Amino acid sequence: MDEESAASLGTLASDLAAVPGLQNEQGGEKLWNGVAQNLPTITMSSGTLSTSPTSNSSLETSQTDAVTFPETAQAQTTTTVSSSPLQSPTTTITADIANITDEYIAICIAIKDQRQDLKEWMVHHYHHLGIHRFYVMDDGSEPPLSAMEDEEFGIPRSAITFNYQDRATREPKMQLAFYDQCLRKYGALHTWIAFIDGDEFLEVSSRNETFQQILEEFERDESVGALGVQWRMHTSSGLLKKPESVRKAFTTCIFDDIEHDGLNSDNRHVKSIVKPSKTRGAWNPHLFWLETGFRNVGEYNDTITTMAWRQPITRDRLALHHYALKSREEYEEKMSRGNGMTDPKGEVFWDRIEAMAHVSCPEMSIYRP
Repeated sequence: MDEESAASLGTLASDLAAVPGLQNEQGGEKLWNGVAQNLPTITMSSGTLSTSPTSNSSLETSQTDAVTFPETAQAQTTTTVSSSPLQSPTTTITADIANITDEYIAICIAIKDQRQDLKEWMVHHYHHLGIHRFYVMDDGSEPPLSAMEDEEFGIPRSAITFNYQDRATREPKMQLAFYDQCLRKYGALHTWIAFIDGDEFLEVSSRNETFQQILEEFERDESVGALGVQWRMHTSSGLLKKPESVRKAFTTCIFDDIEHDGLNSDNRHVKSIVKPSKTRGAWNPHLFWLETGFRNVGEYNDTITTMAWRQPITRDRLALHHYALKSREEYEEKMSRGNGMTDPKGEVFWDRIEAMAHVSCPEMSIYRP
């Protein structure tokens, strides 16, 4: 379990105590694998999470820019890729390979500072995923991220909507409050919203499908409320200083622990792309409460029945590259900065990830820009 999930257990215990008889399909095993021994056994009858979430409906950001819509996406450019990018990391994928209808999907990101990280992150998702709406939920950055110059974003400013929360009045679990704000204020504008962090990069790992084709498949399934995308967690790759490019520099990942069905790997975590019309609110940074009768699913339409994980680990269609450490210099900045759950990562997390078995993962290094 990651530290963010662990921080949510106290809240989850009180929320879930009122949910009688949720039965796990495998027969009542504890979803936290013994971490929270004082909690009741959490089970599910159908795999659908439909209990009402903790409400943040009264919380509003202290400064909100008007919603603006980008112009039509730029012309597509060609894609050059081998059948196996892992075998040919020098092959490049160039933008714009995706041309999704501008408001079909959006990203909601909770972030503090990290202005130097935003450009590569936005450029990647704008050009290679075709996402043209970004909700930047600014957790008290100094100065506010909306004060950045246009060229610092690398994409049209019209594609970005800023919300600012001052630090004095923020909630302890501000990340979840931000997620609920995104759903409430902007959900009706989109078929899908992805809830990921500034150190997480989506990738269409399938070479036979586009991002929009994958989403449309799950859109047609009326039982699906959210799609969980599996982590691929990157290590520090031994770097001490911040490199010019995250995608090109960090090409070592933790193992999937296939032998034990992913049990000992942080890669079993998922993050969610949700249908706002089927979603009640954020359960934790990984999964969401859905309306009754709807499912959180993996890339093969398998029902996710835990609070944050999916096993076995697969990334055959979509992957979420999680640059959790980056360089040692950047990790020290991360520890000082804190996070949206008021539970910052520490040295224990660094040591654990660096000590795991590592594998080569150069696939993100082929993307240009």
